[in-house]
Amino acid sequence: MSFSDSLMSLQDQYDLVIQLSGREPLAEDDKLLLDCLHAIAVALRDEHERKRAPSSLATSLVDLMRTGTWMIIEACARVAANLAADNGERLPMSCTESDTGRTELVNAGYLESTLHLLSSVSETHERTLLASLLNMSVDRHEPTCRLLAQHLPIFFEVLERQRNGPWVWEILAATAEQDPNMFCISYRLEYSARFAEALKLSDEDTIANACGILERLCESDAPPAGLPIEAMIDFIEHATGLGISKASLINALVAVSPAVMQLDIMWQTMERWLVAREDQVACALLCLGNAVNDTIALRIVDTLLPQVLLVDASIPTVQHAMIGLLRNLSVPIATRITMGSAGVMERLVDMGVWKEDRDILGSVQGGAVVLIKNLCREAPNASRFVDIPDGIEQLLLLHARSDDRALRLEIARLFSNIVRHRNDRMQDERILDSLVEMLRAGEEFPILLHEAVVAIAVLAAFEPRIRPVLLGKLLVETDGDAPLVQLARLAESGDKAELRENVHTLLANLDPVIVKSAIDAARQLNA
Repeated sequence: MSFSDSLMSLQDQYDLVIQLSGREPLAEDDKLLLDCLHAIAVALRDEHERKRAPSSLATSLVDLMRTGTWMIIEACARVAANLAADNGERLPMSCTESDTGRTELVNAGYLESTLHLLSSVSETHERTLLASLLNMSVDRHEPTCRLLAQHLPIFFEVLERQRNGPWVWEILAATAEQDPNMFCISYRLEYSARFAEALKLSDEDTIANACGILERLCESDAPPAGLPIEAMIDFIEHATGLGISKASLINALVAVSPAVMQLDIMWQTMERWLVAREDQVACALLCLGNAVNDTIALRIVDTLLPQVLLVDASIPTVQHAMIGLLRNLSVPIATRITMGSAGVMERLVDMGVWKEDRDILGSVQGGAVVLIKNLCREAPNASRFVDIPDGIEQLLLLHARSDDRALRLEIARLFSNIVRHRNDRMQDERILDSLVEMLRAGEEFPILLHEAVVAIAVLAAFEPRIRPVLLGKLLVETDGDAPLVQLARLAESGDKAELRENVHTLLANLDPVIVKSAIDAARQLNA
């Protein structure tokens, strides 16, 4: 155990590093400084400690690297690497403590100092410096990658030394997205090909890195022009093994599919892949779904829909892609009747996507609900769906067991669409419960309010037998006023004439005495 470890707290070590960084280096300080930097680097492996690190630490590291020995520089790089680390799972659009650490390092000038040092560093120290840059570029941290993209020649100089190649390629892959069309990238990649065979990389590593860079370019806001679509398709179709590389190219094709689906080779390939390997089937479904617009949707429904419905959807990735495509196809009004007649709804029920053993596939279940909701806006499809054995029942059971409010409300919206056309088949009390829940949610989401009022009004008007049951549900108070009071308030002061008219129609079909009491209560609340 060192002197600093035994007698100094971590805060004392932070303070000492900050203090020593602000004065001329003395040889006698090196041992103590190295001990402190080592202890800090170890402590920063803990994500909770990263949150507590002083904001001035990054600036101190840069100052020490400018004036210290190579041992001090390497120790500072280890601290920076751990300050920039992210050991936890990152969520989209989230901010973690590593973002704070990385941003502080960028603002302090750490990247510029490190890039300058890389030009004349030994192999041992080079690896430590690259490790810190790699951690800073993870998940394409925008401030880091934007600056690194301006200094790409340095990385190609490092590649020429034929060491630490995989790390350099990972950094390049992260930074490539910053400006996919920049001359520097295309020039340097061509230049680097001259010594690629000498790198200590396997063929698989080289191909995987190249495909990864292409994937990031295609997923960027400005995908490059002149993509080798035919070569990408040929690689996915015929390469043996290389699963990671194929997956990268599949993601790249999906990303650019809206722009290239009109090409004959893309359309013909996706049609052929609908009856190919699992990964090719998923790619075809994703590309077609991602490229859907009104014109493409009509073309798919007219020519490819029977093949899509015959796809083996027992594999989760394929099922997810298939439902995503069908959901997008159901958006244009012109496709809905054809999709209903083709048996899309029967196929979904047969797949059992809403059964309990599929609850782990929440996005698939939700996508299927939205798909049926869209189709059942049309009367022939609504009539067709209520005649599918177990169709409504699967949805009711899913609604009952799901704790996902958004999913339950989408199921209720589906029911409201069917009620408008087939109220005679929608008298199950559980359906009423879902519509009343949607009515309550209407205070937050006006579109739900309108849909719920219309559906409940139709049931009250045309199904006299359920009026007492419906009235009882509207009188239940849960977290606020009873829904009947909510309706009475809308009848008195709703800001939309059509909504007020629908509410009046609904209330006119309920017990007038109870309705009058609700209106009186609403007036007192409004007073």
